[in-house]
Amino acid sequence: MATRFAHVCFMVEDLSRAQAFYTGFFGLSFEKQVAGPDGKPFCVFLVLGDGISLELLQKKERGSIHGHLAFWVDDLVAFSKALREQGIAVTDPELRPSGNSTAFLKDPDGNTIELVCKPRAG
Repeated sequence: MATRFAHVCFMVEDLSRAQAFYTGFFGLSFEKQVAGPDGKPFCVFLVLGDGISLELLQKKERGSIHGHLAFWVDDLVAFSKALREQGIAVTDPELRPSGNSTAFLKDPDGNTIELVCKPRAG
């Protein structure tokens, strides 16, 4: 079961311009950025005080990932299994540079949904 929203992702042409727009006009605060193996940032997370983030993802750097809505889940493996049992295709969980595990699926209209799970202590 999903426990709460994690983030909404917008694909952007210019990461710096988009960050300035959302921080300047809407008061979002910088949360973190993610860089590729070359050290160049391709993703920025901004937050508006309630823990739900806006992910800005550089279009040309991450062409295979689309804008999406993300949900936190407690157990990604179990949740993915339950979705598959209902006939919903879900990608295999993948460990991300953030340390979280993620999986992706499509809603009935083809919109991308990301499932995010924090690593278990252990």
